[in-house]
Amino acid sequence: MTLLNIFSDLIPKIIGIESKYGLDFTEAFKGTGFVIIICSIIMSILFYIILGRWKPIWNTKNHWYITLVINSFICIGITLLISNSNVDQIVLSGVIGYLIKFSAFSFVFGDFIFFIFSIIFKRYSKFCTAVPF
Repeated sequence: MTLLNIFSDLIPKIIGIESKYGLDFTEAFKGTGFVIIICSIIMSILFYIILGRWKPIWNTKNHWYITLVINSFICIGITLLISNSNVDQIVLSGVIGYLIKFSAFSFVFGDFIFFIFSIIFKRYSKFCTAVPF
């Protein structure tokens, strides 16, 4: 349960969301951290184990950067979808700027998790053993 609410206490401290908007952070960001971690792990497995063993065309840094960017956009989309589905009045209450900050934090967090799991999964790849470094 703690992993599902990984962002609930962390986000207001990092991006400075004030409680004057009446937003319940445990409800607004519920499950976002867990979903971003799972998404980044799946993208790492896709790049290294599935595509990295398929053909030697997915073995360059450019393809790794493309996968990283796709992972970033998926993390931003997940953040926006989960937050908007949990809080209906998010645009009306004036916290859309904070939601963008939260999406940016999710972007960085998702890329960090993807990088960590890239280091772990690159040894299982047939063609991508030198990517990202």
